[in-house]
Amino acid sequence: MTRADVGLIPCEVLFAGGVLYLVAFSGLALFSAIADWKDYLERDVRYPDAIC
Repeated sequence: MTRADVGLIPCEVLFAGGVLYLVAFSGLALFSAIADWKDYLERDVRYPDAIC
């Protein structure tokens, strides 16, 4: 793990940043999907199977 250091930035900070990045964007994607699902339910519209 010590070889993953970038300059003065230790590998633990880089790893934590990567995890934070993945968690943040996964949460954003999940929030967006849930919001779309609720919108489709409120409008009583069939949820699309795929986006063309």
